Amino acid sequence: MTPTNFPNARFLCLGKTPVTRDNGVAGVKYLIYNTEHNRYWVTTIPVPRSIEERNATIERQYNASRTTPSLGQQFNPAWHFPEYEEGWKICEDPWRSDTFVKVQHMLERNRWITDYYTAYNCTRKELHNLKRLQGIPQHNNLCEYKGVVTDQSQTRRVFGIAYEKYDCDLFNWTMDHNKPFDTKLIIEVVGRALQHLHKYGLVHCDVKPENVFIKGEGEILKIALGDFDSMHRVGETLMTKIGTRYFWNEKYAVGDKAVVELDIFALGKLKKWLERVEIMRGNRRRRAKH
Repeated sequence: MTPTNFPNARFLCLGKTPVTRDNGVAGVKYLIYNTEHNRYWVTTIPVPRSIEERNATIERQYNASRTTPSLGQQFNPAWHFPEYEEGWKICEDPWRSDTFVKVQHMLERNRWITDYYTAYNCTRKELHNLKRLQGIPQHNNLCEYKGVVTDQSQTRRVFGIAYEKYDCDLFNWTMDHNKPFDTKLIIEVVGRALQHLHKYGLVHCDVKPENVFIKGEGEILKIALGDFDSMHRVGETLMTKIGTRYFWNEKYAVGDKAVVELDIFALGKLKKWLERVEIMRGNRRRRAKH
């Protein structure tokens, strides 16, 4: 998700997730970073009736938590965000409208409490891969990396990675039944992005609709492949963060060597997936006529 400023510039929302009870949604859990005190904090508030009510509740609870620590839960950034390292590119203006800041999801199922260092390691792995991408020519159909976003501590913890912003991913685009798409064009564009990576000895390892990004409203204006935390060099040992089941060639597993055939297989699966979506749309239109 992209961090949001609220209720004012002192607060950044780094994550949120609904909290459910037996009778439905009971509230929203937020991960908040206070820029003034360099403090991370997790709190749950009832579903607000308005943005103004939400902001006022956040401000009130945060101020109260400074004297009563039991209000809300402390969040240890050292478990989840790596320290800035020399050579990592800094994003000078991450809050521009053309920039998306990726923050690891940690609030679902209380992963921030039970799953130490997973987000930390994913962020480090992605930054390691982005450094590799910086060493090869840029490609128009790969999401542009703009740099890291850090907190204001002495160690400058990296809580986000900034990319060029797109309007939608391919999965959500195809689920909107009014939005047209061209399977042949999409496969050609993603194929070009993969060929560029393969030319320089890199394997994406996680080609799927959620990692293909689109600019445009009523029509597709630009397509790019993104999300590089699973990427490997050709011949490198596959680590734990590898692709999604339907799009993954099950002949390969953790401990095997990365090969370009993994991406070629996933691209073929993506083509079949898009063709199935086209068939489902056609069936839906025919039923609507009767």
